[in-house]
Amino acid sequence: MGLVVSLFACKKEEALQPARFISDQLGQVNMVSEPGQDYQQQLYFDLSSGELKANHRRDAWDLGLSADGIHPNIFVNPAMLMAVAPTGSLNFDQSFDPANFNFEHERVQRIYTRAHMQKDFAADTNSRGEVFLIDLGLDMRNRARGYRKLQILNYDAGRYQLRLANLDGSNEFLLDLQTDPVANNQYISFANPDSLLNLEPPKEEWDLLFTRYMELLWDGQDSLDYSVTGVLLNPYAGRAYLDTNLTKMGISYSGVDRQYFLEEKLSHRSDAIGYNWKYFNLDESTYKIYPGWIYFIEDAQAQIYRLRFIGFYDNSGAKGAVSFEYLPL
Repeated sequence: MGLVVSLFACKKEEALQPARFISDQLGQVNMVSEPGQDYQQQLYFDLSSGELKANHRRDAWDLGLSADGIHPNIFVNPAMLMAVAPTGSLNFDQSFDPANFNFEHERVQRIYTRAHMQKDFAADTNSRGEVFLIDLGLDMRNRARGYRKLQILNYDAGRYQLRLANLDGSNEFLLDLQTDPVANNQYISFANPDSLLNLEPPKEEWDLLFTRYMELLWDGQDSLDYSVTGVLLNPYAGRAYLDTNLTKMGISYSGVDRQYFLEEKLSHRSDAIGYNWKYFNLDESTYKIYPGWIYFIEDAQAQIYRLRFIGFYDNSGAKGAVSFEYLPL
């Protein structure tokens, strides 16, 4: 902990300014699992206030809609292992067998900007109005949730017109949804798709999203899709980078100040923090943290923070309680 005291040449009647203590802030978010239900929550954390701004169950939504009126985008929920397959057909009433199509998970690097269905918004594409099949992935207890088909009918200045149904055409909805740009995205649940869900905080009021998402990883023989648990940046303005060399140079986390920050390394990649600040120790069957890994993060107000992770378990030993410490530089 450092002590900063400001002393001024002052007139007799003036009072000294009080001392101001500055120390690292401790942050914690709780994604703790229950038996058979891993990492249930999606949580939005704001560094400047040290507050959790919003949280909801990861199965609260199925489809995300960009609220940016200039850049439309639609994406499925990666926390539920959902995937998308283009059919090449403009006929929504056609019968589709999912076994005949190749489904792909959303890559986290592009999900907020150019997800699989984003191409359908391009005015010059021949596939506009293409029918997409959506694999709903697995529920909280790892049971298959089935499929839906979706067609983008029109888009204009934040207003989406969509057609949604079961594969056999039942339970059809014609959706007319006007998004509000106060947040990056709004959401719908297929259980009640004609109502927009305001799950995110306003886009200027959060920095880190703690969630599950899909990542393409190498298993030693091939690249496979894995569900990982990690931290994503706010796509509105967040930037970050990891510095693993400071510890190698003998510089401890507490000794890091602004002289070690390199602005040119900041990245807008949503997974610039990601998931691999932790690893699974096979001998102990537990997750371990890399405490020497230091992240530099820039928020929407251009404030730079240093941050490191320090824990992944709560006091009872349940995984998913992510703790970290950070300090503005």
